Amino acid sequence: MRDLSPISRARFLAEIPPEQRVTLTERYEADFALTRLVHLNRAAIDEFDETPTKLVLKGGFAVRHIYAGPRFSRDADVLPADPDLDFLGPDDLLIPAGMERGQTTVGDAIQSWKVKIRYAMISRRATGTISCDVNDLQRLLRQRPPQRALFESRLVDPFPVWAATVEEIVGEKLAALMRRRADRIRDAFDIHHVLAQPDVAIDQATTLLLYADSAKRQGVNVAIAMVPAALRAMATDPSVLEAWSAQLEGALASGVPTFPPLAETLAHLVETRLLADGAP
Repeated sequence: MRDLSPISRARFLAEIPPEQRVTLTERYEADFALTRLVHLNRAAIDEFDETPTKLVLKGGFAVRHIYAGPRFSRDADVLPADPDLDFLGPDDLLIPAGMERGQTTVGDAIQSWKVKIRYAMISRRATGTISCDVNDLQRLLRQRPPQRALFESRLVDPFPVWAATVEEIVGEKLAALMRRRADRIRDAFDIHHVLAQPDVAIDQATTLLLYADSAKRQGVNVAIAMVPAALRAMATDPSVLEAWSAQLEGALASGVPTFPPLAETLAHLVETRLLADGAP
């Protein structure tokens, strides 16, 4: 399978909007490095061949490149797609040319790893670091086939990947948000972005069941009906809003939104798109 070779400095900078070159160049650098990593580790699929890929993309990086999210991510969340596919862990992760494998951290549970990867920046003579989170415990995709999706980026031509379903992405992010409300604005922003897309069809019952399952695994004791109220509470807590601002500053390709409306709108979206028919 063809690897994505590093592009020239002139072309790289030309793809970044001029008004973002000063503040967001390093974000684009990490984004391109992660794109190369994902491309190399997907199985060779020809126009969405039925053969399962080795890894499935999920999390914030999937939101950015499959649902055109404006938020940058410094890591790629992936998981093995099929129990019949042998994945031995971080040693099985292919590293693109010109990049180096760094420290690997073993997660709290068996078969969960965070792999650090170093890469040479294109815009200047420096080394950046990205990470790939590989979690073989979250096996929802083993029972729920991944979706075929098109990975899109400013820096490369679109290519097909396998990704978690929108229900899995939203359900998992809801559980993460409820687990650590004060410092998970990234999850709130990603949920808001996905649910606000009018062309994204989401199954309410499936999403809420996946949320409940993920919340249970994460030790979250928050009833589904409490989610909108919790999000509204976040909008009125100054300390939470400060944490939100600190996390999102410099991480968005567009301007940072006004935070109370974000939380209120998110709560409204959850109510209307996930709770309209009542919790299962």
